[in-house]
Amino acid sequence: MKGRRNEREADQFALLAIEATRRTKKDQPQLSLRFHKEQDPALWNLALQALGEGATFPILYDDDHLIPAVAKAFGVSSDEAEQYLPYGCGEYMLWHTSISSPNAVINLAKCFELALNNGREMRSGKVMGPQTGDPAGFSSIEDVWGAYTAQVEWFMQACAMAQKVEYEVAGREAPFLFISLLTDDCLARGRALLQGGVRHLTAATEVYGMTTVSDSFSALDSLIFKGKKHAFSLVLQSLRDNWVNHTRLRAELVEQPKFGNDNAMADAWAVRVHEHACHSALAAGEKIGLESHHIVNINNSANTDLGRFTGATPDGREAGQGLSNGNSPAPGMDRHGLTALLNSMTKLRHDIHAGSVQNMKFSRTVFNHHLPELDFMLKAYFEKGGCQAMITVVSRQDLEMALENPSEWGHLMVRVGGFSARFVDLPPEVQKEILQRTLYD
Repeated sequence: MKGRRNEREADQFALLAIEATRRTKKDQPQLSLRFHKEQDPALWNLALQALGEGATFPILYDDDHLIPAVAKAFGVSSDEAEQYLPYGCGEYMLWHTSISSPNAVINLAKCFELALNNGREMRSGKVMGPQTGDPAGFSSIEDVWGAYTAQVEWFMQACAMAQKVEYEVAGREAPFLFISLLTDDCLARGRALLQGGVRHLTAATEVYGMTTVSDSFSALDSLIFKGKKHAFSLVLQSLRDNWVNHTRLRAELVEQPKFGNDNAMADAWAVRVHEHACHSALAAGEKIGLESHHIVNINNSANTDLGRFTGATPDGREAGQGLSNGNSPAPGMDRHGLTALLNSMTKLRHDIHAGSVQNMKFSRTVFNHHLPELDFMLKAYFEKGGCQAMITVVSRQDLEMALENPSEWGHLMVRVGGFSARFVDLPPEVQKEILQRTLYD
Protein backbone atom coordinates (compact mmCIF):
# COMPACT_ATOMS: atom_id res chain seq x y z
CA MET A 1 0.00 0.00 0.00
CA LYS A 2 1.00 3.61 -0.43
CA GLY A 3 1.70 5.78 2.59
CA ARG A 4 3.72 3.25 4.62
CA ARG A 5 6.56 4.56 6.77
CA ASN A 6 8.76 1.46 6.43
CA GLU A 7 8.01 0.01 3.03
CA ARG A 8 10.56 -2.81 3.02
CA GLU A 9 9.54 -4.13 6.44
CA ALA A 10 5.86 -3.72 5.58
CA ASP A 11 6.35 -5.76 2.39
CA GLN A 12 8.01 -8.55 4.35
CA PHE A 13 5.14 -8.65 6.82
CA ALA A 14 2.60 -8.63 3.97
CA LEU A 15 4.35 -11.56 2.28
CA LEU A 16 4.23 -13.50 5.53
CA ALA A 17 0.54 -12.72 5.96
CA ILE A 18 -0.30 -13.87 2.41
CA GLU A 19 1.80 -17.01 2.86
CA ALA A 20 -0.06 -17.81 6.08
CA THR A 21 -3.36 -17.37 4.25
CA ARG A 22 -2.13 -19.62 1.45
CA ARG A 23 -1.11 -22.41 3.79
CA THR A 24 -4.05 -22.21 6.18
CA LYS A 25 -7.29 -21.58 4.33
CA LYS A 26 -9.80 -20.12 6.77
CA ASP A 27 -12.64 -17.62 6.60
CA GLN A 28 -10.84 -15.38 9.13
CA PRO A 29 -8.90 -13.18 9.53
CA GLN A 30 -10.00 -11.20 6.48
CA LEU A 31 -6.86 -10.22 4.58
CA SER A 32 -6.67 -7.36 2.06
CA LEU A 33 -3.83 -6.39 -0.25
CA ARG A 34 -3.54 -2.75 -1.22
CA PHE A 35 -1.17 -2.65 -4.17
CA HIS A 36 0.26 -0.08 -6.59
CA LYS A 37 2.53 -0.01 -9.63
CA GLU A 38 5.78 0.71 -7.78
CA GLN A 39 5.24 -2.01 -5.21
CA ASP A 40 7.31 -5.19 -5.01
CA PRO A 41 5.71 -7.52 -7.62
CA ALA A 42 6.30 -10.48 -5.31
CA LEU A 43 3.24 -9.38 -3.32
CA TRP A 44 0.93 -9.48 -6.34
CA ASN A 45 2.36 -12.79 -7.55
CA LEU A 46 1.98 -14.49 -4.17
CA ALA A 47 -1.56 -13.13 -3.86
CA LEU A 48 -2.53 -14.76 -7.16
CA GLN A 49 -0.86 -17.99 -6.09
CA ALA A 50 -2.86 -18.03 -2.85
CA LEU A 51 -6.12 -17.34 -4.67
CA GLY A 52 -5.37 -19.97 -7.30
CA GLU A 53 -4.86 -22.59 -4.62
CA GLY A 54 -8.33 -22.01 -3.18
CA ALA A 55 -7.77 -19.27 -0.61
CA THR A 56 -10.37 -16.50 -0.81
CA PHE A 57 -7.90 -13.91 0.46
CA PRO A 58 -6.43 -11.45 -0.11
CA ILE A 59 -9.07 -9.04 -1.37
CA LEU A 60 -7.39 -6.85 -3.98
CA TYR A 61 -7.47 -3.02 -3.81
CA ASP A 62 -5.74 -0.80 -6.37
CA ASP A 63 -4.23 2.21 -4.59
CA ASP A 64 -3.35 4.01 -7.82
CA HIS A 65 -7.03 4.55 -8.58
CA LEU A 66 -8.66 4.18 -5.20
CA ILE A 67 -6.67 6.80 -3.29
CA PRO A 68 -7.78 9.64 -5.62
CA ALA A 69 -11.32 8.23 -5.47
CA VAL A 70 -11.33 8.20 -1.67
CA ALA A 71 -9.93 11.74 -1.56
CA LYS A 72 -12.78 12.98 -3.74
CA ALA A 73 -15.49 10.94 -2.05
CA PHE A 74 -14.54 12.05 1.47
CA GLY A 75 -13.33 15.52 0.52
CA VAL A 76 -9.86 15.07 2.02
CA SER A 77 -6.26 15.47 0.87
CA SER A 78 -4.36 12.71 -0.93
CA ASP A 79 -2.16 12.27 2.14
CA GLU A 80 -5.19 11.62 4.32
CA ALA A 81 -6.82 9.44 1.64
CA GLU A 82 -3.68 7.26 1.60
CA GLN A 83 -4.75 6.10 5.05
CA TYR A 84 -8.05 4.61 3.89
CA LEU A 85 -8.77 1.38 5.72
CA PRO A 86 -10.76 -1.51 4.21
CA TYR A 87 -12.78 -3.23 6.90
CA GLY A 88 -15.81 -5.43 7.37
CA CYS A 89 -17.17 -6.59 4.04
CA GLY A 90 -15.21 -4.30 1.72
CA GLU A 91 -16.29 -0.83 2.79
CA TYR A 92 -13.60 1.57 3.93
CA MET A 93 -13.04 4.51 6.22
CA LEU A 94 -10.21 6.97 6.96
CA TRP A 95 -7.95 5.25 9.44
CA HIS A 96 -7.60 7.08 12.78
CA THR A 97 -9.39 10.22 11.50
CA SER A 98 -12.95 9.03 10.87
CA ILE A 99 -15.63 6.69 12.07
CA SER A 100 -18.14 5.08 9.78
CA SER A 101 -20.18 1.92 9.95
CA PRO A 102 -23.12 1.00 7.73
CA ASN A 103 -25.96 0.87 10.22
CA ALA A 104 -28.79 1.17 7.72
CA VAL A 105 -29.87 -0.91 4.73
CA ILE A 106 -31.88 -0.08 1.62
CA ASN A 107 -33.24 -2.67 -0.80
CA LEU A 108 -33.22 -0.96 -4.18
CA ALA A 109 -35.20 -3.80 -5.76
CA LYS A 110 -37.94 -3.28 -3.18
CA CYS A 111 -37.96 0.41 -4.10
CA PHE A 112 -38.47 -0.66 -7.71
CA GLU A 113 -41.33 -2.93 -6.64
CA LEU A 114 -42.98 -0.08 -4.75
CA ALA A 115 -42.57 2.22 -7.75
CA LEU A 116 -44.52 -0.25 -9.90
CA ASN A 117 -47.29 -0.46 -7.29
CA ASN A 118 -47.76 3.18 -6.25
CA GLY A 119 -45.97 2.66 -2.94
CA ARG A 120 -47.60 -0.65 -2.04
CA GLU A 121 -45.80 -3.91 -1.39
CA MET A 122 -46.77 -6.51 -3.96
CA ARG A 123 -47.14 -9.40 -1.53
CA SER A 124 -49.14 -7.82 1.30
CA GLY A 125 -50.72 -4.87 -0.44
CA LYS A 126 -49.61 -2.60 2.41
CA VAL A 127 -48.46 0.94 1.73
CA MET A 128 -44.72 1.02 2.52
CA GLY A 129 -43.45 3.97 0.50
CA PRO A 130 -44.63 7.27 -0.94
CA GLN A 131 -47.39 7.24 -3.53
CA THR A 132 -45.53 7.89 -6.77
CA GLY A 133 -48.34 7.48 -9.27
CA ASP A 134 -50.53 4.74 -10.70
CA PRO A 135 -48.18 2.74 -12.96
CA ALA A 136 -51.08 2.09 -15.33
CA GLY A 137 -50.56 5.67 -16.44
CA PHE A 138 -46.82 5.31 -17.11
CA SER A 139 -46.16 5.81 -20.81
CA SER A 140 -42.35 5.98 -20.90
CA ILE A 141 -39.31 4.58 -19.18
CA GLU A 142 -38.75 8.03 -17.67
CA ASP A 143 -42.11 7.73 -15.89
CA VAL A 144 -40.86 4.50 -14.29
CA TRP A 145 -37.54 6.16 -13.48
CA GLY A 146 -39.25 9.10 -11.80
CA ALA A 147 -41.32 6.83 -9.55
CA TYR A 148 -38.32 4.65 -8.68
CA THR A 149 -36.00 7.54 -7.80
CA ALA A 150 -38.69 9.12 -5.61
CA GLN A 151 -38.94 5.87 -3.64
CA VAL A 152 -35.15 5.60 -3.25
CA GLU A 153 -34.76 9.20 -2.12
CA TRP A 154 -37.56 8.85 0.43
CA PHE A 155 -35.99 5.76 2.01
CA MET A 156 -32.45 7.13 1.76
CA GLN A 157 -33.50 10.16 3.77
CA ALA A 158 -34.86 7.85 6.46
CA CYS A 159 -31.59 5.86 6.48
CA ALA A 160 -29.49 8.99 6.91
CA MET A 161 -31.71 10.26 9.71
CA ALA A 162 -31.54 6.90 11.49
CA GLN A 163 -27.77 6.98 11.47
CA LYS A 164 -27.63 10.54 12.78
CA VAL A 165 -29.88 9.51 15.67
CA GLU A 166 -27.70 6.45 16.33
CA TYR A 167 -24.59 8.61 16.56
CA GLU A 168 -26.33 11.06 18.88
CA VAL A 169 -27.59 8.33 21.21
CA ALA A 170 -24.27 6.46 21.18
CA GLY A 171 -22.37 9.68 21.88
CA ARG A 172 -24.64 10.43 24.81
CA GLU A 173 -24.65 6.93 26.31
CA ALA A 174 -21.19 5.52 25.47
CA PRO A 175 -18.08 7.74 25.31
CA PHE A 176 -15.82 5.00 23.82
CA LEU A 177 -12.84 6.45 25.66
CA PHE A 178 -10.28 3.82 24.62
CA ILE A 179 -11.10 4.23 20.91
CA SER A 180 -11.10 7.98 21.41
CA LEU A 181 -7.50 7.81 22.65
CA LEU A 182 -6.52 6.11 19.39
CA THR A 183 -8.40 8.53 17.14
CA ASP A 184 -6.91 11.81 15.93
CA ASP A 185 -8.19 15.09 17.36
CA CYS A 186 -10.13 13.62 20.30
CA LEU A 187 -7.43 14.46 22.85
CA ALA A 188 -6.68 17.84 21.27
CA ARG A 189 -10.36 18.75 21.34
CA GLY A 190 -10.94 17.25 24.77
CA ARG A 191 -13.95 15.37 23.45
CA ALA A 192 -14.86 11.71 23.10
CA LEU A 193 -15.22 10.07 19.72
CA LEU A 194 -18.95 10.69 19.19
CA GLN A 195 -19.11 13.83 21.30
CA GLY A 196 -17.38 16.05 18.78
CA GLY A 197 -13.91 14.51 19.04
CA VAL A 198 -13.48 12.61 15.79
CA ARG A 199 -12.22 14.65 12.83
CA HIS A 200 -14.60 13.16 10.24
CA LEU A 201 -17.99 11.88 11.40
CA THR A 202 -19.08 9.95 8.34
CA ALA A 203 -21.94 7.50 7.81
CA ALA A 204 -22.87 4.85 5.27
CA THR A 205 -25.91 2.89 4.13
CA GLU A 206 -25.73 -0.57 2.60
CA VAL A 207 -27.56 -0.97 -0.72
CA TYR A 208 -28.78 -4.24 -2.21
CA GLY A 209 -30.09 -5.33 -5.59
CA MET A 210 -28.45 -2.62 -7.68
CA THR A 211 -27.87 -4.79 -10.76
CA THR A 212 -31.30 -6.37 -10.37
CA VAL A 213 -32.74 -2.88 -10.72
CA SER A 214 -30.52 -1.76 -13.61
CA ASP A 215 -31.23 -4.98 -15.54
CA SER A 216 -34.95 -4.41 -14.96
CA PHE A 217 -34.74 -0.91 -16.41
CA SER A 218 -32.71 -2.20 -19.34
CA ALA A 219 -35.25 -4.95 -20.07
CA LEU A 220 -38.22 -2.57 -19.93
CA ASP A 221 -36.45 0.04 -22.00
CA SER A 222 -35.38 -2.42 -24.67
CA LEU A 223 -38.42 -4.67 -25.01
CA ILE A 224 -41.38 -2.60 -23.85
CA PHE A 225 -40.81 1.11 -24.33
CA LYS A 226 -38.37 1.15 -27.24
CA GLY A 227 -39.21 -2.21 -28.80
CA LYS A 228 -42.95 -1.91 -28.10
CA LYS A 229 -43.22 -5.70 -28.23
CA HIS A 230 -45.74 -5.85 -25.37
CA ALA A 231 -47.94 -3.48 -23.42
CA PHE A 232 -46.50 -2.24 -20.13
CA SER A 233 -49.75 -3.29 -18.46
CA LEU A 234 -48.96 -6.91 -19.38
CA VAL A 235 -45.61 -6.65 -17.61
CA LEU A 236 -47.29 -5.27 -14.48
CA GLN A 237 -49.77 -8.14 -14.45
CA SER A 238 -47.01 -10.69 -15.04
CA LEU A 239 -45.07 -9.39 -12.05
CA ARG A 240 -48.15 -9.60 -9.83
CA ASP A 241 -48.73 -13.17 -11.08
CA ASN A 242 -45.05 -14.01 -10.52
CA TRP A 243 -44.82 -15.03 -14.19
CA VAL A 244 -47.48 -17.75 -13.90
CA ASN A 245 -48.97 -18.12 -17.42
CA HIS A 246 -46.47 -15.51 -18.67
CA THR A 247 -43.46 -17.71 -19.39
CA ARG A 248 -42.96 -16.38 -22.92
CA LEU A 249 -42.83 -12.75 -21.78
CA ARG A 250 -40.48 -13.68 -18.96
CA ALA A 251 -38.15 -15.48 -21.40
CA GLU A 252 -38.09 -12.41 -23.66
CA LEU A 253 -37.26 -10.12 -20.75
CA VAL A 254 -34.47 -12.44 -19.59
CA GLU A 255 -32.88 -12.20 -23.03
CA GLN A 256 -32.74 -8.39 -23.02
CA PRO A 257 -29.38 -6.62 -22.44
CA LYS A 258 -27.89 -7.34 -19.02
CA PHE A 259 -25.02 -5.77 -17.08
CA GLY A 260 -21.72 -7.63 -17.31
CA ASN A 261 -21.65 -8.13 -21.07
CA ASP A 262 -20.11 -4.81 -22.17
CA ASN A 263 -23.49 -3.87 -23.64
CA ALA A 264 -23.97 -0.12 -24.04
CA MET A 265 -27.64 -0.01 -23.02
CA ALA A 266 -27.34 -2.33 -20.02
CA ASP A 267 -24.19 -0.68 -18.74
CA ALA A 268 -25.65 2.80 -19.18
CA TRP A 269 -28.57 1.80 -16.96
CA ALA A 270 -26.16 0.32 -14.41
CA VAL A 271 -24.24 3.60 -14.32
CA ARG A 272 -27.45 5.60 -13.97
CA VAL A 273 -28.84 3.47 -11.14
CA HIS A 274 -25.47 3.41 -9.38
CA GLU A 275 -24.86 7.15 -9.58
CA HIS A 276 -28.39 7.98 -8.46
CA ALA A 277 -28.00 5.80 -5.35
CA CYS A 278 -24.64 7.42 -4.57
CA HIS A 279 -25.84 10.99 -5.06
CA SER A 280 -29.13 10.47 -3.22
CA ALA A 281 -27.19 9.18 -0.19
CA LEU A 282 -24.87 12.18 -0.26
CA ALA A 283 -27.80 14.59 -0.60
CA ALA A 284 -29.69 12.92 2.26
CA GLY A 285 -26.69 13.25 4.55
CA GLU A 286 -26.08 16.87 3.65
CA LYS A 287 -29.73 17.72 4.26
CA ILE A 288 -29.62 16.61 7.89
CA GLY A 289 -26.11 17.81 8.69
CA LEU A 290 -23.93 14.71 8.39
CA GLU A 291 -20.41 15.47 7.17
CA SER A 292 -20.88 12.73 4.59
CA HIS A 293 -23.31 9.89 3.99
CA HIS A 294 -22.24 7.37 1.36
CA ILE A 295 -23.60 4.13 0.05
CA VAL A 296 -21.59 0.94 0.44
CA ASN A 297 -22.50 -1.69 -2.14
CA ILE A 298 -20.73 -4.48 -0.27
CA ASN A 299 -23.43 -7.16 -0.04
CA ASN A 300 -23.07 -9.98 2.39
CA SER A 301 -25.56 -12.85 2.16
CA ALA A 302 -28.42 -10.43 2.81
CA ASN A 303 -28.94 -10.14 -0.95
CA THR A 304 -30.55 -13.59 -0.74
CA ASP A 305 -32.35 -12.80 2.52
CA LEU A 306 -33.87 -9.58 1.16
CA GLY A 307 -34.72 -11.32 -2.09
CA ARG A 308 -37.07 -13.63 -0.18
CA PHE A 309 -39.27 -10.62 0.61
CA THR A 310 -39.03 -8.92 -2.77
CA GLY A 311 -41.54 -9.46 -5.57
CA ALA A 312 -40.78 -10.45 -9.15
CA THR A 313 -38.75 -7.93 -11.16
CA PRO A 314 -38.78 -7.11 -14.89
CA ASP A 315 -35.34 -8.60 -15.48
CA GLY A 316 -37.08 -11.99 -15.29
CA ARG A 317 -36.30 -12.73 -11.66
CA GLU A 318 -39.03 -14.58 -9.76
CA ALA A 319 -40.46 -13.40 -6.45
CA GLY A 320 -38.41 -14.68 -3.56
CA GLN A 321 -35.24 -15.28 -5.55
CA GLY A 322 -31.98 -13.71 -4.42
CA LEU A 323 -30.96 -10.27 -5.60
CA SER A 324 -27.76 -9.43 -7.46
CA ASN A 325 -24.60 -9.21 -5.37
CA GLY A 326 -22.66 -5.95 -5.09
CA ASN A 327 -21.45 -4.50 -8.39
CA SER A 328 -21.50 -7.97 -9.93
CA PRO A 329 -23.87 -9.15 -12.66
CA ALA A 330 -27.01 -11.05 -11.73
CA PRO A 331 -26.05 -14.74 -11.38
CA GLY A 332 -25.40 -16.29 -14.77
CA MET A 333 -26.32 -13.18 -16.75
CA ASP A 334 -22.75 -12.33 -17.83
CA ARG A 335 -22.54 -14.48 -20.96
CA HIS A 336 -19.96 -12.81 -23.18
CA GLY A 337 -16.72 -13.68 -21.48
CA LEU A 338 -14.35 -12.25 -18.93
CA THR A 339 -13.25 -9.25 -21.00
CA ALA A 340 -16.85 -8.11 -21.35
CA LEU A 341 -17.44 -8.55 -17.62
CA LEU A 342 -14.39 -6.51 -16.65
CA ASN A 343 -15.22 -3.79 -19.18
CA SER A 344 -18.69 -3.42 -17.67
CA MET A 345 -17.39 -3.24 -14.12
CA THR A 346 -14.91 -0.46 -14.92
CA LYS A 347 -17.75 1.85 -16.01
CA LEU A 348 -18.99 2.35 -12.44
CA ARG A 349 -17.46 5.30 -10.57
CA HIS A 350 -15.58 4.84 -7.33
CA ASP A 351 -15.30 8.46 -6.21
CA ILE A 352 -18.87 8.84 -4.92
CA HIS A 353 -19.22 5.93 -2.49
CA ALA A 354 -17.39 4.26 0.41
CA GLY A 355 -16.92 0.73 -0.85
CA SER A 356 -18.24 -1.84 -3.30
CA VAL A 357 -17.82 -5.52 -4.04
CA GLN A 358 -16.77 -7.02 -7.37
CA ASN A 359 -17.11 -10.80 -7.04
CA MET A 360 -15.50 -13.04 -9.67
CA LYS A 361 -15.48 -16.83 -9.85
CA PHE A 362 -12.73 -18.69 -11.75
CA SER A 363 -11.90 -22.33 -12.35
CA ARG A 364 -8.61 -23.84 -11.28
CA THR A 365 -7.84 -24.44 -14.96
CA VAL A 366 -7.49 -20.69 -15.48
CA PHE A 367 -4.97 -20.33 -12.67
CA ASN A 368 -3.09 -23.54 -13.41
CA HIS A 369 -2.85 -23.30 -17.21
CA HIS A 370 -3.63 -19.71 -18.20
CA LEU A 371 -2.17 -17.66 -15.37
CA PRO A 372 -0.16 -15.27 -17.61
CA GLU A 373 -3.31 -14.41 -19.57
CA LEU A 374 -5.37 -13.97 -16.40
CA ASP A 375 -2.62 -11.87 -14.84
CA PHE A 376 -2.68 -9.59 -17.88
CA MET A 377 -6.49 -9.27 -17.85
CA LEU A 378 -6.67 -8.45 -14.14
CA LYS A 379 -3.95 -5.82 -14.49
CA ALA A 380 -5.79 -4.35 -17.49
CA TYR A 381 -8.98 -4.26 -15.41
CA PHE A 382 -7.27 -2.26 -12.69
CA GLU A 383 -5.49 -0.06 -15.24
CA LYS A 384 -8.90 0.88 -16.72
CA GLY A 385 -10.19 1.97 -13.33
CA GLY A 386 -11.31 -1.17 -11.56
CA CYS A 387 -10.56 -0.53 -7.90
CA GLN A 388 -11.38 -3.79 -6.13
CA ALA A 389 -11.78 -7.52 -6.79
CA MET A 390 -12.91 -10.46 -4.66
CA ILE A 391 -11.94 -13.76 -6.26
CA THR A 392 -13.07 -17.35 -5.71
CA VAL A 393 -11.24 -20.18 -7.49
CA VAL A 394 -13.35 -23.32 -7.47
CA SER A 395 -14.93 -25.86 -9.81
CA ARG A 396 -18.65 -26.43 -10.23
CA GLN A 397 -18.02 -30.12 -9.62
CA ASP A 398 -16.49 -29.37 -6.22
CA LEU A 399 -19.48 -27.22 -5.26
CA GLU A 400 -21.93 -29.93 -6.33
CA MET A 401 -19.98 -32.63 -4.49
CA ALA A 402 -19.94 -30.44 -1.38
CA LEU A 403 -23.74 -30.30 -1.54
CA GLU A 404 -23.95 -34.08 -1.81
CA ASN A 405 -21.32 -34.90 0.84
CA PRO A 406 -20.94 -31.87 3.13
CA SER A 407 -19.02 -33.83 5.79
CA GLU A 408 -16.17 -34.37 3.33
CA TRP A 409 -15.99 -30.81 2.01
CA GLY A 410 -15.53 -28.64 5.06
CA HIS A 411 -12.32 -27.28 3.56
CA LEU A 412 -14.03 -25.65 0.56
CA MET A 413 -13.96 -21.86 0.95
CA VAL A 414 -15.92 -19.35 -1.16
CA ARG A 415 -16.47 -15.62 -1.35
CA VAL A 416 -20.12 -14.91 -0.54
CA GLY A 417 -20.36 -11.15 -0.79
CA GLY A 418 -18.17 -9.07 1.41
CA PHE A 419 -17.05 -12.09 3.40
CA SER A 420 -15.72 -15.63 3.02
CA ALA A 421 -17.20 -18.81 4.44
CA ARG A 422 -17.04 -22.56 4.30
CA PHE A 423 -19.43 -23.46 1.50
CA VAL A 424 -21.05 -26.27 3.51
CA ASP A 425 -21.93 -23.86 6.34
CA LEU A 426 -23.97 -21.53 4.15
CA PRO A 427 -27.78 -21.59 3.96
CA PRO A 428 -29.16 -23.51 0.93
CA GLU A 429 -30.38 -20.37 -0.83
CA VAL A 430 -26.92 -18.78 -0.56
CA GLN A 431 -25.28 -21.96 -1.84
CA LYS A 432 -27.65 -21.91 -4.81
CA GLU A 433 -26.83 -18.28 -5.60
CA ILE A 434 -23.09 -19.02 -5.58
CA LEU A 435 -23.62 -22.03 -7.85
CA GLN A 436 -25.52 -19.86 -10.31
CA ARG A 437 -22.72 -17.30 -10.66
CA THR A 438 -20.81 -17.52 -13.92
CA LEU A 439 -17.65 -19.61 -13.67
CA TYR A 440 -14.83 -18.38 -15.91
CA ASP A 441 -12.62 -21.19 -17.21
